[in-house]
Amino acid sequence: MPEPSRLLEIAVEAARAGGAVLSARRDAALEVATKRGALDLVTQVDREAERAVCDVLRTRRPDDGILAEESGRTEGTGITWLVDPLDGTTNFTHRLPHYAVSVAAYEGGTGLAGAIYDPVRDELFTAARGAGAFAVVAGRRRRLHVARPERVERMLVATGFAYRKHGETVNVREFAAVLGRVQGIRRAGAATLDLAYVAAGRLDGFWEYRLGPWDMAAGAVLVREAGGVVVRVDGDDPWDPFAPSVAAGHPETLARLLPIVRAARRAGGEPDGTPLP
Repeated sequence: MPEPSRLLEIAVEAARAGGAVLSARRDAALEVATKRGALDLVTQVDREAERAVCDVLRTRRPDDGILAEESGRTEGTGITWLVDPLDGTTNFTHRLPHYAVSVAAYEGGTGLAGAIYDPVRDELFTAARGAGAFAVVAGRRRRLHVARPERVERMLVATGFAYRKHGETVNVREFAAVLGRVQGIRRAGAATLDLAYVAAGRLDGFWEYRLGPWDMAAGAVLVREAGGVVVRVDGDDPWDPFAPSVAAGHPETLARLLPIVRAARRAGGEPDGTPLP
């Protein structure tokens, strides 16, 4: 197995390459198309950033597999790179400055390295298995730690909503139940940054359903290396990037937050991450 620290160097290089595209093209005229539904957007900038990321990965690790949001899977041996070249496409198309590039290296279901780069704020979040999680801001590197909560009513948490909004509640019951108990909820539209902010202690916790594996992969490495846990919302099975849901935070945070989420979901008759008919 390659050293996680070496994989992280490559992840950082690739994430910065994608971020350079986003910065250069942030004011460009956009060609907007849809993917899995009318609300799931993709632009030419997503694809350009993905090419920049994947060019780095193929140059540095030509035998590895890649699973990228826009171009799909390329098989390889051993390590697989999970790539989200522009998490927050809807924000990007509305010129809302909150989006990021996410690159992670996994061996099976084990995260070895992850990098999330926010080109708007020039913030880089990194983690390698067994080596901790860090943020690099304005050239300064600091170690990250998840926040340990005092009580539920002081928690600031984040979530999101699936693009499919018809015939299912899509997290609405859970949102309402949690909102009535915590200090606040943020829904900023970029799950990669939500997870990075949990790792950095800016958010106490995060939960969401039906994300892509590229949305969660790097952030999960960050949270775990920052002392947090990453689980499925229902808690039944070990979490991996292909799980239908994710919850992240300090163990004590999730011990308080998830019972509220699960009770609301049971009241709505919804199994974990599965659409209602």
